[in-house]
Parts: sequence; C-alpha cells; structure tokens
Amino acid sequence: MVLLKILLFFIFAIVVAIAFNFAFNKWSGRSKKDLRRYVIIGFVFCLLMSFSAEHFFGVADITGAFVAGLALSNGPRATYLSNRFDTLSYMLLSPVFFASIGLKVVLPKMSMSIILFAVILLIVAVLTKVIGCGLGAKICKFSNKDSLRIGVGMVSRGEVALIVASKGAAVGLMNEKYFAPIVIMVVVTTIITPILLKFVYKSKKGDDNESKGELEVGKFTKSSALEEHEQNLINQKS
Repeated sequence: MVLLKILLFFIFAIVVAIAFNFAFNKWSGRSKKDLRRYVIIGFVFCLLMSFSAEHFFGVADITGAFVAGLALSNGPRATYLSNRFDTLSYMLLSPVFFASIGLKVVLPKMSMSIILFAVILLIVAVLTKVIGCGLGAKICKFSNKDSLRIGVGMVSRGEVALIVASKGAAVGLMNEKYFAPIVIMVVVTTIITPILLKFVYKSKKGDDNESKGELEVGKFTKSSALEEHEQNLINQKS
C-alpha cells in the first residue's frame, strides 16, 4: 500500500508539475516585467504540493516542495523567483524552522549515555563521509589528495537531516531522546567542515614550488614553440 501511494504521488507530481509549468510560463510570459504576483503564486504552489504530498500520499512534504521547485525552475522567471525565494527563506522560513528545532532540544536533560551516543554518532558521521565519499572519488580515478578533499567536503550535514529526524520523532519511529544527539551532530559537522577543508587544501611549500616550476616550464615550452612557428612562417615567405 505504501509503495502504491508513492507511485501514485510521482504520477500526480509529474502531471501537475508539467501542467503548472505550462500554465505559469504562458501566464507570466504576457508581461515583460517581473511582478510580485509571480512569487506569490509560486509560493502558494509550493505549499499546496507540500501539503498534498504528505496529507494524501504519505510522502514527506519536502518532496512535494522539491517537485514544485522543479516546475518553477524551468521557465523565464526562474532567476527572479529564485532571488525572491532566497530572501523569503533567509528572512522568515529558515529562522523559524531552526528555532523550532532548537526548542525541541533540552541539553540539561541529556544523560551520560546520550552524550556518549552523541560523540559516537559524530565520529561515525565524519568517518563515513570521508571514507565513503573519498572511496567513491578514488573509484572515479581522482587522486588521493582530491579524494580526501571530496570526502571532507561532504562531511557537513544540513537541514535535510534535521527534517528527517523531526519527521521520524513526530510519527514515533524514533525516540525523542535521540533527537538532541542528531542536532548536535548536524551543528558540529557544519562548523568543523570549513576548518577541515582549510587543512586539506593547505599545500606545502614543496608542492607550491613544484607547481610553480611546472608552470614556468609550460610557459617556456609554449614560448619556444611559438618562436619556432614564427620562424617557419618567415622561412616560407622568404
């Protein structure tokens, strides 16, 4: 039954997204100006798709919003809508969301076992990203240094992890006492990722000298080839 609902949702989403995209582009194409009503209609469409996904099909609301974003992104007003949605998100939606997540975390009530679980979860979260993504990059024939950089760059968790954890706790799939460690893991990985990237991108002096030497050799070879080509042209003319 669950798989059937998911299948029906994707059929519904594809049909509605294509129909909305066609109607919205035709309607917004009548005017050459970027009007606020386009943002309002787009925002309402996102809310309706989010509500429909969760209420009627049992699919996460962020999936419905994602489909709505795909429908809005393929049109002449995509850049204007993106800029307006960014402003709305940074000023209202994101602060409200993260505040609601923070209100659910009660640090003084965390027992020693939960604190230990948070530490282990953090270590596992970092290692699995570095090893997993780094190994994938290595399979794709990246160098060891670049594979490490890719793995470290993927360490950070974001709002999607918080949304999934919040949904799991809301429907009873996860005990609420494990919610705080997940929030701590998301926050810490977000903070340490730029710091770790700074270390993995920090090259040694020997590497810098070697790269500079290769650059100078490349310039010399290029200039020598150019001079040889000019000399050949002069000989041909004479």
